[in-house]
Amino acid sequence: MERPLMVVLDLDGLCWWPEMYMLSGKPRRSPTPPHHPAYARAALAALPVAPGVAMADVGAVAEIYPGRKQTHLARIRDASGVAYDAMLFFDNERRNCVDVAGLGVLAVYAPDGLTADAWAAGLAAFAGGDRGVVVENWGGGGGGGRRGRRRRW
Repeated sequence: MERPLMVVLDLDGLCWWPEMYMLSGKPRRSPTPPHHPAYARAALAALPVAPGVAMADVGAVAEIYPGRKQTHLARIRDASGVAYDAMLFFDNERRNCVDVAGLGVLAVYAPDGLTADAWAAGLAAFAGGDRGVVVENWGGGGGGGRRGRRRRW
């Protein structure tokens, strides 16, 4: 089974809710406003993914700032040396998925966040050779239960 060399996750709305800009408080270690990248870094350091392991501990490259996802992915590609066609991208916003699919990245639209269904659909599509498309996986959300539908943009 072919696997991606890199998985790229959007944070707000995919990995946590509410989104950072919606928060009035701050993580204890962040001296900055909620929309600032340091705020997200502090949240990643506090978010456990396994006993004794925070989300910040498992990522090799972190590009956190507002802006187009094509810019994010270009910086990630440059920092990591991983080609676009070896990346798998997840986001809860379709426009961002369409944006990166234009680069040749396989994107998974996950409006309900990073669910097991969305993860499995992304890995299956990657193994099947899909690139430059958006996999729409509602995981029981607003799409009427349709899973794994692909659209080339």
